[in-house]
Amino acid sequence: MVFQKKSTVIFLLISCIIATISCNSNNNDKLIVSVDVKAMPTIRSTDVSMLMSDSGVTRNNMKTKVWEIYSKADEPYWYFPEGVNVERFDSLFQAEGSIQADTAYFFENKSLWHAIGNVVAVNKEGTVIETSELFWHEKAPAYDGNAIYSNKLVKITNPDGTFNYGNGGFRSNQALNPIYIFKLTGEFNIEESKEPPQAPIDTPQQQPDSSQKPIDSQQKPPDSPEKPIDSLRKISVLKKIRANE
Repeated sequence: MVFQKKSTVIFLLISCIIATISCNSNNNDKLIVSVDVKAMPTIRSTDVSMLMSDSGVTRNNMKTKVWEIYSKADEPYWYFPEGVNVERFDSLFQAEGSIQADTAYFFENKSLWHAIGNVVAVNKEGTVIETSELFWHEKAPAYDGNAIYSNKLVKITNPDGTFNYGNGGFRSNQALNPIYIFKLTGEFNIEESKEPPQAPIDTPQQQPDSSQKPIDSQQKPPDSPEKPIDSLRKISVLKKIRANE
């Protein structure tokens, strides 16, 4: 009887030890992962087509394959990893222009779009703007000439087929008209005059700073524009020449 009691006690002790080791082993197998919620999207949608309004007025039609919202980030933003197309409307719901890009960010608190890669913007007159990077302050006043801008190389193609390059970028208002180009080169139209030419006046022109740095979301576009691109279209189309010839 004594032996049986001792055996029972020993068996119970061994069972407890085995159970303890087993529990510890299971705990060691668990993998604890630290997750940064700020870097994770709170919402992810695919194949989105959405009308966006401001103060009850429909302003934009947004289309994208993937839309991610990072609302927990220090500066909440939307992310469009597979491109986005935004068509803008005026107060009468008439198409005012569009912007598309390979990748884009939208910073909610600033109402600022940052478009990257094969950016194409078109105004209602048919002027096409092509660049690698573009910033758009969505809620800027209609007359604000810095509402849409870039500091990268830009190509402007006019409705008549002529084009211009701006090595220093451009800036414009919400309607993308007029468009101010920096360091202008390219092809444009002029009127051939019948009057004898006059001697040119040697008037030095101030050139934009060639050491410009890329614009980030905090920077403002350059302040000394060339002539508006819309003024080039007012010249009669009689002869095409290249600006650098």
